[in-house]
Amino acid sequence: MFIKGPIDIGIEITSRCNLDCPYCYSSDENHFELSSHEIEGITEKIIKELHPFEISYEGGEPFIRKDIMELIRWGVENICLGAGLGFSVLTNGSLLTTDQIREISILQRKAKGLFTLQISLDSTEKNIHNQLRGLFKETMESIKNLINYKIDFVVGMVITSINISHIIHDIERLSSLKVKRVLLMNMMPSYKMNQKQYWYLKPHPRALKNLFSQITLLSQGKKVGLIIEGPYRSANISRKAQTLKYKGCSAGVLRLAIKPNGDVIPCSMLRDWVIANVLRDRTQKIWREEVWNEFRNKDKLLCYERYAPAF
Repeated sequence: MFIKGPIDIGIEITSRCNLDCPYCYSSDENHFELSSHEIEGITEKIIKELHPFEISYEGGEPFIRKDIMELIRWGVENICLGAGLGFSVLTNGSLLTTDQIREISILQRKAKGLFTLQISLDSTEKNIHNQLRGLFKETMESIKNLINYKIDFVVGMVITSINISHIIHDIERLSSLKVKRVLLMNMMPSYKMNQKQYWYLKPHPRALKNLFSQITLLSQGKKVGLIIEGPYRSANISRKAQTLKYKGCSAGVLRLAIKPNGDVIPCSMLRDWVIANVLRDRTQKIWREEVWNEFRNKDKLLCYERYAPAF
């Protein structure tokens, strides 16, 4: 079945970032970005013509933009309140100020549950997080401030060979801090990663199987909702369900991404798979069934395993 539009659309509002994570795509491109007026314009076009359920502002690092709070205010007013859609901002958390967090708490109450943040944290252990991302102290301070201001957010954690043996401990520690949700994500090869780096960071299947087994046990009685997405196995473990619900990759099926220059791609990792440009093309070109058929063929390998260079 071909749906009329994607469920979730990620708009990369910048490619600039203050970190240099090995599995991220953001530093591979020129630091081109649209103005706030242009971002608002393509967001309105997306809402009107593609009818998604959720829109996220991503990067790079969104909070590196001086007008980020202006964009968030506009998003709450027009995405959440105006269109009744979900709205999220993905950030590494290291640049958040107390004044911004205070205003976000006000905006989140105004949005009535439709606006949230995702904070990237690869470990609650300083040396592990800094080996993968950096700025551990600043990120943890932001997480604690978000909790103090009662802001709804999810912690996003990429599973790698470096942090996989500590993830259960991380979940338990985050739970003790009153974090409500943790999103565990598969590590995918980026365009700046060579084969040696990829296979070094890629978690071993036995370690993944052990992690999933431990997470299944955590689903009983723990106050942390877990969403796990990966090429090996995917599951949604919640306090209510206490069961595993499987789902596959949503790139080009339920989701698409928009690069900082307006190029439309299946997901943020497939930088060269440009379908159209949202600034100049109508949605009839963006969401053509024949373009996405290959991504709907479940008999084939996952998209990034087929198309990522050198892998």
